[in-house]
Amino acid sequence: EMASLDEQVEKDGQVRNSHILIWNFKDPIHPQFVLEAPGDIFTFRFNPKDSDLLAAGCASGQVMWWKLGAAKDQAAKREKGASSGAGDDERVSPKDEVKAIKPY
Repeated sequence: EMASLDEQVEKDGQVRNSHILIWNFKDPIHPQFVLEAPGDIFTFRFNPKDSDLLAAGCASGQVMWWKLGAAKDQAAKREKGASSGAGDDERVSPKDEVKAIKPY
């Protein structure tokens, strides 16, 4: 549904969150990680020397960093548990696992 001109003017200039979805080919329906940023993402890259680090450049010029190591470990445990028939008691939402590195 199209927003009215008044609604568009009201929302103009407000910060909107955007997301980076990281997928695993073993589960093409559900993203493995959902990373949230406080604005439009212009570009993002994994660190070539440490694939646990992901940097993103926001349209505002802000740079965001995420450390994925603990979340990757959690995802591997879930995958291993799912293949061994373990229950879903220890499931954690991917969005809750990955935290942005706070600026100093």
